[in-house]
Amino acid sequence: MPNTDKHEQIEAVELIAKETDSLFANLTQYLLKMERGIQLLKETEFQTFNSIIGGEYEEVFLEDEGFAEDAIEAFFAEQNRVFEQLLPKQMRYSFIVQVATVIERQLRLLGQALGAPFSENMKKIKEARQALHRSALFAHLAPAMAPPKDRGWDLFMKLSQVRNCIVHAHGNLNEMSDDHQSKLRKFVSETKDWQGLKISEVGELISGEYDYEGRKINFCMWVHKEGQLALRYLMSGVVEALKKANP
Repeated sequence: MPNTDKHEQIEAVELIAKETDSLFANLTQYLLKMERGIQLLKETEFQTFNSIIGGEYEEVFLEDEGFAEDAIEAFFAEQNRVFEQLLPKQMRYSFIVQVATVIERQLRLLGQALGAPFSENMKKIKEARQALHRSALFAHLAPAMAPPKDRGWDLFMKLSQVRNCIVHAHGNLNEMSDDHQSKLRKFVSETKDWQGLKISEVGELISGEYDYEGRKINFCMWVHKEGQLALRYLMSGVVEALKKANP
C-alpha cells in the first residue's frame, strides 16, 4: 500500500535513497574486481605460456623457428580476442544491464512510496514499452514529482535503449528495429569520447576506454556515476517537494 502521510513518504524516500547508494557501492566493487580479474587472468595465461616455451617444449621451439613463430602469433591473437574483446565485452554488457536494473527498481520503489495513482494512469504505464520507461513514468505520475526535465531523466531513457539492445540483440544494432537503431545511433553520436559508448564497424555496441589520470575509464564507469547522481538528484528533489507541500 502506498504511503499517504507526508512524513512517512519522506522517510520512505530517504530509505530508498540510502539503499540506492548501497546498491551502487556494490556495483562499484563488482566492476573494479571484474576488470582487475580479467587482467590477472591474462597475466596468468601469459606466465603459463612462458613456462611452456621454457619448459618441456623448449627444444621443439628452438629446433623449429617457424613453429615457434606460428605458436607465438596464435597465442597473442587468442590473448587479444579473449582478454581484450570477448571477456570485457561480456562483463561490461552484464554491468550495464545491472545498472539499468537497479535504476528501474529504485524508480519503481519511489513511485510506490509516493502512491502513484493506478486507476487513471495504468493505461499510460502499460503503453510504455520499455521496462525502465514504465518505472520512470510510474514515478513521474506521483503527485510530488516535477515534470521529467530534471537531471538524469534523459539518461534513464537512453540507458533503457542500450539495455534493451544488449538483452534482446546481444548488443547488435542490426537486429533491432529501425526506430531503435536510429535512437541509439543518435545517442552514441551525441556522447563525448570520454563517455566511451561506441558502435563497431559491424554494428555492435562497445563500452570503449580512455585514459584518465593514469587509469582506464569506460562507459560502464560513466553510466554508473551518472546514474547514481541522477537518482540522488531525483530523490532529494522529491524530498524537498514533499517538505514544501501542505501537510
